[in-house]
Amino acid sequence: MCGIAALISQTARSQAHDLVKMCDAIVHRGPDGQGYAFFSQDGRQKLTCTRKEALQLKSERTRVALGHRRLAITDVSSAASQPMSFGSQRRYWITFNGEIYNFKELRAELEVKGYGFTSDSDTEVLICAYAEWGNDCLRHLNGMFSFVIFDSISETIFAARDRYGVKPLYWWRPDAQSLALASEIKQFTFLSNWAPKLERKAAFDYLNWGLTDHTSKTLFEGVWQLPAGHYVQCNIDEIASALPIKQWYELPQKCWRQPYKDSVVNFRNVFVNAVKLRLNADVEVGAALSGGLDSSSIVCVADVLNRESDAKTMHTFSARAVDKRFDEGDFIDSVSSKTSTVQHMIYPDNDGLRRDLDMLIWHHDEPFGSTSVYAEWRVFKESKEAGIKVVLDGHGADETLAGYKSNVGFFLSSLLTRGKFGQFLKEFSAQRKYQNKALLFLLVEILDNLAPNWLRQFARKLSGRSVSCPSWINTELLGIMPVDPMQSLQKRQEPNLSGLSRAQLTATSLPMQLKWVDRDSMAHSIESRAPFMDYRLIELVLSMPDEYKFDGGVSKRILRSAMKQLLPEKVRNRKDKMGFVTPEEIWVCKDSPADFKRMLKDAVENSQGILKEEAFNIGSAMIDGDLPYNSRLWRMICFGLWMKRFKVRV
Repeated sequence: MCGIAALISQTARSQAHDLVKMCDAIVHRGPDGQGYAFFSQDGRQKLTCTRKEALQLKSERTRVALGHRRLAITDVSSAASQPMSFGSQRRYWITFNGEIYNFKELRAELEVKGYGFTSDSDTEVLICAYAEWGNDCLRHLNGMFSFVIFDSISETIFAARDRYGVKPLYWWRPDAQSLALASEIKQFTFLSNWAPKLERKAAFDYLNWGLTDHTSKTLFEGVWQLPAGHYVQCNIDEIASALPIKQWYELPQKCWRQPYKDSVVNFRNVFVNAVKLRLNADVEVGAALSGGLDSSSIVCVADVLNRESDAKTMHTFSARAVDKRFDEGDFIDSVSSKTSTVQHMIYPDNDGLRRDLDMLIWHHDEPFGSTSVYAEWRVFKESKEAGIKVVLDGHGADETLAGYKSNVGFFLSSLLTRGKFGQFLKEFSAQRKYQNKALLFLLVEILDNLAPNWLRQFARKLSGRSVSCPSWINTELLGIMPVDPMQSLQKRQEPNLSGLSRAQLTATSLPMQLKWVDRDSMAHSIESRAPFMDYRLIELVLSMPDEYKFDGGVSKRILRSAMKQLLPEKVRNRKDKMGFVTPEEIWVCKDSPADFKRMLKDAVENSQGILKEEAFNIGSAMIDGDLPYNSRLWRMICFGLWMKRFKVRV
């Protein structure tokens, strides 16, 4: 995993200094090396491998510039340095961020076709795959990736992103005749003509709904992300026009019913292989361990695989809490007792959050939803201090396996709408009996999914939840028509758990989760790998009937069955769910209420009129305990800090 940058221009210009500045901004993504390639109008290239040499090209006028910051994971030798070239006359050039997990299999296939290799890297396999299959190479890849390839003969740019958007790729136009691509938005801030302005609809969706990354827009007007499962391909002379962005991957709609026992075996085999592929590295691999079902499954499977291969003992990294209500130490200890792992424990605290907050916002580029991001940040910081460069984590499991608590209302509602009244009564009773869900809670959740919009908005207002037209946001200043994006995004899918998973995987949950883990890990030069994000596993689970994922009040049924005898029973049968939580409410309302109230006041001022005075009153009431606490308060504070940090204008 690394950081990339590219500058493309219709007219030749000096690009070297700008490219170096873009790469300097992401040294954290690639502290192990750097490289630069520049191409003039007639296709001649000038390759430099050091920053000093690139800066000496100040007077050179070029049309394409590729930059790379390297985090050495696979083939740590200089043979795998980037930008990398391939072909007669060094025709193809690539700058690549990510990992191709099946690169060894692809390499063998390409060798049969006559390709030779000079390194043991997945980058060389990727560029050869493009030379062989063109755009269709993407369908051969099992991995996480974003990359830019330049064909120096046809002067064509090809940029692509993996199926689910695990690795980021942003683009922005510095002027009408040029295009900049980058791994992080902050790289654009060092270019001329950068004048950050707020993308108003995206700001509203974040503030009111806690939703980001559900479209290709960012919170910066004019800065876009290439959508997951998409690519862009065009000649340099065409970049001034609308970019021809095309979709290459879409979640399949197939559904078949295989006997449950056979499905369990199939799931286990694919999951174990997904973990095995992600253990392949030329550096040591560790794992994040929250004590939940997902991360515990990864650690237990990885431990078995490591023992079979006589690999080093795995290091695990866990965020704990002094307050037992937010601590999963008992479950973490249970997993550690069953495996041969080295435990690392960290205890995120309020003082550390406020100390690191400015740096956290800078690395994330955009405001984030809660302080759970800080717990993840600290986990990766501990990983770096322990000398571990690759960490496995459980991202994607909740979305694929319908694991979120909020899914219960949708599931019960979908049973009613599909006329499955017997199953509805069974599941409703199970939620009351085994999950201790209050009757009123379940009824409100069902109402939120089935009621007409006017009634739904009324009920949400009474319960203190987000509504379409919040009184504390200046929607007139934003100039937008307030709507509920969650409902519209979910309604595009079929009314069952697989449909809900598709919405969460593509829009309402996973995209922003992936952005957060990318920034948290790469800020500390750590590569995060997610076995549950293997496309074979996701497609398999989405094809299964709902009852294989949720039955009798038990979520993630197929995973629980597959992990029998591998997971400690205490973890496999646990019914509660936390994740990388923090005692945010205690930090804000009890530990430092005056500090957070001051931060809230500053946020209202920094918002340049977007947050009304009522926002301060609502937030203050939460801090004082006069209103129930929710993450809306954090979003107000984080939004104001972000606008100030990046000097964003309304």
